[in-house]
Amino acid sequence: MATLIVLGNINRFTFANSILAANHKSLEIFGDKLSSIYIFHSKDSIKQLTTQTDWINYLESHEIEQDLFIHKVVDIYPKHESISRFINAIERIIKGISDDSNLMIDLSNGTSLQKN
Repeated sequence: MATLIVLGNINRFTFANSILAANHKSLEIFGDKLSSIYIFHSKDSIKQLTTQTDWINYLESHEIEQDLFIHKVVDIYPKHESISRFINAIERIIKGISDDSNLMIDLSNGTSLQKN
């Protein structure tokens, strides 16, 4: 089993392609496709990705079903409480996956603040 943690993105095409790339990388590295995808959204990304859902069909055409998605809205901004909520949420995910699971983290497709 492979778990992905990824940031939501207001560009649904970039977002879908990042998940597809992670799935391919999981197959390459671990010999297993993604079994769960934790998505950390901003308020903007959850709105955009739930309004326009063609990206879901695109992923399903590549055998990545939407029931793999676990959505979490956490606005990340440079304040201690925001960063703390984000870190605590990631910690809960890591503690919740089994020891024999593989974990991939992609924080590269977010906004400039999230990349920094």
